[in-house]
Amino acid sequence: MNHLPFDKPGRFWKGNLHTHCTQSDGRLTTEQVCQKYREAGYDFLAVTNHFLRNYNFPMTDTRHLRTDDFTTLIGAELHTPVAEMGEVWHILAVGLPLDFAPPTPAESGPQIAARALATGAYVAIAHPHRCVMTEAEFSLASFASPYCRVTVRTDDGKRAWSNPIALDPTWFDR
Repeated sequence: MNHLPFDKPGRFWKGNLHTHCTQSDGRLTTEQVCQKYREAGYDFLAVTNHFLRNYNFPMTDTRHLRTDDFTTLIGAELHTPVAEMGEVWHILAVGLPLDFAPPTPAESGPQIAARALATGAYVAIAHPHRCVMTEAEFSLASFASPYCRVTVRTDDGKRAWSNPIALDPTWFDR
């Protein structure tokens, strides 16, 4: 079933809220990634590198790559210790301040997500197809942004997340 709004009146922007560059495990530099997306007709891009110690907790500043017809959003893929089912938390946070502090050793997924939300960021589960959670963790994952509708699909006992969003215009000012 298709519920996309593209046949409705309004202005739509083409963008990507989750990609990496060489500051974590990507293959292209920040400049190259932004250039590729701009040339492909995208209106916006968030370079959301892995916010991990082994990458020096990168918060990629892409503001210098903005143009009149292409903008960037500041964000990161936040991680905290392993969840009950053995998977590390992968939390997408877009619209973060550049000085967002690294997680503390005891900080949980919902705690770092709440801290990101408190800055005004959009927060969602990254890689929803890989997020295997227990019922207890699933109930803790209610941290999703108010801009985000979280849909849960149960298939063979696994949880999948879908995060259609509406962008907060203040993110473009950061």
